[in-house]
Amino acid sequence: MSDSLRQIKANKDKNSQALEYEQLIRNLVSEKSELEDIANEYKQELEKISISNDDIESLHQTVETTFKIIMGAGIIKYDSDEEQATTTQSLNALLALLNSDTLRTLQLLGYNYKEAIGAPLTEVTSRFILNKLSSETTKVKRQRK
Repeated sequence: MSDSLRQIKANKDKNSQALEYEQLIRNLVSEKSELEDIANEYKQELEKISISNDDIESLHQTVETTFKIIMGAGIIKYDSDEEQATTTQSLNALLALLNSDTLRTLQLLGYNYKEAIGAPLTEVTSRFILNKLSSETTKVKRQRK
């Protein structure tokens, strides 16, 4: 930058200097715009993996409610009371981990919740729905015969 300014000042023709200053300003504005675009891209990527405290609280409440619904609806079939107790204990341990301090610390370490938790939950939910729909379709077909 300082070399460019020295070269422009060394030119004795005022019109040429003005043109060179204008070009330098255009280049600086263009570089600033590129840097802002890069900063916005980084910000968007950070927002993809960041979870706010409100999001964490909402996540905890939603997961807790979902676990209660699943456990109470008999969706999960157990072979024994011991298996049910173990599953309940595991789900409660998972809920205990879903607190603001733990989640914020993991996030600072680079943990991506949306990828690690959201993608598998989406897949499990999708499979569950498709399984239920296909079994309902089978029931309807059997009833028609």
